Amino acid sequence: MTITVNGNALNIDTDGATLGEVLAEADDIVERTGSVILGLRLDGRELGADDLPDLQDRPAAGYGTLEIDSAPASELRGRAYGALLEFLGALREWSAGTEPPEPLREAWNAYGRTYSGLLSSDEHSFLDLLGRDLESPAPAGEDRRLLARHADSLEPIFRERLEEILDPAAAMLAASRLYEAERDNLRDVSVRLQTGRDAEAMRSILLFVEIFHKANRILPELGRIGADTAGLRIDGKPVAEFYDSFNGILRQLMEAFETKDAVLIGDLAEYEIVPRMNAFFEAMAGALDA
Repeated sequence: MTITVNGNALNIDTDGATLGEVLAEADDIVERTGSVILGLRLDGRELGADDLPDLQDRPAAGYGTLEIDSAPASELRGRAYGALLEFLGALREWSAGTEPPEPLREAWNAYGRTYSGLLSSDEHSFLDLLGRDLESPAPAGEDRRLLARHADSLEPIFRERLEEILDPAAAMLAASRLYEAERDNLRDVSVRLQTGRDAEAMRSILLFVEIFHKANRILPELGRIGADTAGLRIDGKPVAEFYDSFNGILRQLMEAFETKDAVLIGDLAEYEIVPRMNAFFEAMAGALDA
């Protein structure tokens, strides 16, 4: 059996294998390259999702060719963000008019069918409330104001996500600059907690978490633009080892907040988190300069 991905031969041993096993292995290979399968053709016949259950257990030897179409996941996420921004623009226009909401709901449902599988869990959490309010509108007039507020709050979040896809190097540099601007505040978390400025301390911690999540989103995209992320070392450690160590510190930080241990929170922020964040962004700068 000949298997291709976007016209390029894929080396999979199909002897004695079922079509289901071949498809599973092909999907795994495509996923490891950062791509998503978009379409399948078996001996020239287009396959849909409804066709797959009947083919799972059939011997692969009974077929001649399996053609797979794929695209980079980042490209598809970019499409998802762009389409969402267009929808939010239409939502804002609708909120200023008098048109009925049904076409808007239909467009939202079509968006979900097309792109929901490309969004992360946190992105779904941002959009779930919008979906509920679209399906269960508030009293006349208030529904338009409510949905306009959704558009205003979601637009900057997803525009930022789109910019991370379009120019990950610039996005990583922006995250680094934001961290540098807030680094001293992170070091001073303990002092703020001990002097009753809890809100300021919490803001610094939450901003650190936001910066770290942003950097984590961008890191896989740097390899796509030629940065050597495979051989990357952070504080002398491979990326996975660095993250394992950092995650342990973050768990301690959460426990310290639960017990309201201001001293431990301050020590973790100053002596554990700040040095690791320094090392992280130094490694990112090195990868982008290489």
